[in-house]
Amino acid sequence: MRALLARTGMPAATEKTITSPDEFLDALRQVHEQGYAVDDNEQEMGVRCLAVPVPDSPAPAAISISGPAGRVTDEATERIVPILKEVAAELSGALASTGSA
Repeated sequence: MRALLARTGMPAATEKTITSPDEFLDALRQVHEQGYAVDDNEQEMGVRCLAVPVPDSPAPAAISISGPAGRVTDEATERIVPILKEVAAELSGALASTGSA
């Protein structure tokens, strides 16, 4: 991972963008622990994104939502993430039954 990051660089899109490999690896650990990712104004100021993996997908996949940071608050995240996980599980089941992505 560090070699890839060193090769590609980590340019900042906003003042909140993760720009160091150590920060990035810490963020990945947090995503792994909590089961979802949060982009908090990192790509675009005023936009917050949430993403969950699609488990057992035939190809790496995730479902995400984006919205105004003022509406995708921590409280909203607590309501949204379980719904995203439920939809991801349903999609996983559908992909397994069709055998395609």
